[in-house]
Amino acid sequence: MLSGRQIDWALQEKVALIPSEVWEQGAAAVAERIALIEEQMRLLREAERLKAELAAARSEIAAFSTRSHNNPPELVEPAAEIERQAGEIVQALEVVAREFKSDAPRPAVLRRAGAALLVAAGKSLSYCASLADAAFRKAAEEAGSLGAKALIGAGLLAWMSQLEAVKALARAMEAFAKLLGG
Repeated sequence: MLSGRQIDWALQEKVALIPSEVWEQGAAAVAERIALIEEQMRLLREAERLKAELAAARSEIAAFSTRSHNNPPELVEPAAEIERQAGEIVQALEVVAREFKSDAPRPAVLRRAGAALLVAAGKSLSYCASLADAAFRKAAEEAGSLGAKALIGAGLLAWMSQLEAVKALARAMEAFAKLLGG
């Protein structure tokens, strides 16, 4: 508390539970273990933050798609595809969160989840870019497709902005898995 910040009690507990054999190896070994613990906790916070922000973007897209009284296909199909892709990302983020909450995250699980995040985020970015391209082409021809343009304005951009963060998390997980020796 001397620095004006609250003590991270979860970190303090994990440090206190570092095995005696690590403490006996000296300060360098303890510092290395603490750095791993801090990175594990940082990645867990990032995974949970992404889940929350992606949920908000998903709800904006879903809310817009249900506002249309007759659910025209040009509005429902993009929302359904984004929802399917979002489900894949959220499922991988849940695996990540469970793994980082464990005392001994498994490198192989982190690698698989990271790979799944990269693939799903890449697919979703490509799909969103194709929607934006189609909407802009349509707008150039005429007033534009109301559904596609509104979808872009109602959460698609928020969704796309989080996908880069998903990819960054996946890359950080790969680096963490390497630190674990897996």
